[in-house]
Amino acid sequence: MHTTHFSLASWRQGSGLLAIALTLSAASTQAGNWPQWRGPELNGSCAETNLPIRWSQTNGFAWKTPLPGKSGATPVVWDNYVFVPSPDTEKNLKLFCIDLKTGKILWQNIVGKGDRTSGKNNMASPSAITDGKRVYTLFGTSDFAAYDFSGKEVWHRRLSDDYGAFALMKDQIYIDGSISKTYPAWPSKNVGC
Repeated sequence: MHTTHFSLASWRQGSGLLAIALTLSAASTQAGNWPQWRGPELNGSCAETNLPIRWSQTNGFAWKTPLPGKSGATPVVWDNYVFVPSPDTEKNLKLFCIDLKTGKILWQNIVGKGDRTSGKNNMASPSAITDGKRVYTLFGTSDFAAYDFSGKEVWHRRLSDDYGAFALMKDQIYIDGSISKTYPAWPSKNVGC
């Protein structure tokens, strides 16, 4: 019996392509989940061994799934589900659920509208998170939503309707419309307030 291990997620900003490299092993247990940006320990590492160390555009991937737009978000994985946000050509902001084994899109939902870009980022840059029961996604438009794993919306809020102006920005915190503090040494490129 083969067990599928999640070993690499590559979300190519330039091409709108999600590629997952998988390794198959007959003698080990299933790999852990990757429920958020930078993984379960928030440090970008995992305890897996014997992972591929080289791959290219044509080798080392179990599948590639084209998506409609660019995103800087990290795919998150729970069991057999991969969740990733992406804008489409009509500037809808979508959450995609992809089958980890096949790369097939299981469902996609429009969470918000109004994609725009700033440098290499867009409104789909924030990564989703999951607790294993629901997936939560926040877009730069302030659309914040939860879905169950079948794609049913559990709730949706537009934070700017409740709290006023909303922004995701590089290395700065805005409070009541003014820059409160600039953090040039932060490793994170986006801070949401």
